[in-house]
Amino acid sequence: MGIYSDVAIMVKADALKRLPANVLEQLEQFDDQQVTPDGTIFAADMIKWGYTWCEPIQAALRVLGSENYRIVTACHDYPDANDDEGDWVDNPWNAYKSVSVSVKWRPAVYEWVETTPNTATTDQ
Repeated sequence: MGIYSDVAIMVKADALKRLPANVLEQLEQFDDQQVTPDGTIFAADMIKWGYTWCEPIQAALRVLGSENYRIVTACHDYPDANDDEGDWVDNPWNAYKSVSVSVKWRPAVYEWVETTPNTATTDQ
């Protein structure tokens, strides 16, 4: 069990070079990556971000300085829990949270039962 989140981590190009190898290995396990001359985005859907494996990533990014990275997380606790950090908000991906709520349903599955019309009469 646990809380699953969508996470995007954006790191400036010059700062990415200063990350430890073990942190880079963790980031490279994310579902999607895109490299631009300005930096790299690592994105993952439905990961347990709040667990201990993310701590080395966050600690390494904090050493680089908040202006060199941005972490955007989306989970069901938003807006009560907001784990975003870093100040690189003018990143080339313009990453942001998108919140929506919807109701989904599907038709019920039922067995068809043949019935006869009601022929009862009332006495007067």
